[in-house]
Amino acid sequence: MKSSNNILALYDTYEGALKPVHLRSVARAAPLCAAFGLDLALMGFPTENLEDLISKVITETNIGRGGRYLRELVKQGRVVLVACTQKRPPEDWSGLGLPVATTSHPREEKKVGMAEAVLLAKPKHPLKRACLIMGLGRRGLPQSLLDIVPYHLELTGSNVPLETCTVMGVIAQQLCQKE
Repeated sequence: MKSSNNILALYDTYEGALKPVHLRSVARAAPLCAAFGLDLALMGFPTENLEDLISKVITETNIGRGGRYLRELVKQGRVVLVACTQKRPPEDWSGLGLPVATTSHPREEKKVGMAEAVLLAKPKHPLKRACLIMGLGRRGLPQSLLDIVPYHLELTGSNVPLETCTVMGVIAQQLCQKE
């Protein structure tokens, strides 16, 4: 299992309790993180107990070889829960990385490419890593987050919104190529 310096962050924009979509998203992200050497941040997930969440993912999905990759990431300390909401994004990014929001409609003054995001993280963040944040839900990332995050990344080069799993794969593959 590879380990790199960057992190994939799933930002929950669903309302209410933990749903099957949360579990499937974590199950799908874990093998990508393992294969491409990324850490995993679960932002705003409706739980405070990482062990309980991991247990539910493993028992309620069959994605990712029965949770093998997820268990390994957790064992290595490469999965973190981040408390936040749609209206109140994280204030402290020191333990995560340089925040870069993935969006199909980046603000021109904040727009960066993947290579630039990775390069900017080295001198601008104490951990010298990028935290690529993607929205989990049909609304994408909340405006409150887009407003505070210093960089926006558009993955396709043509402002086309992508489905959640597709975005995960594109981020993982592009990050791996830029290191």
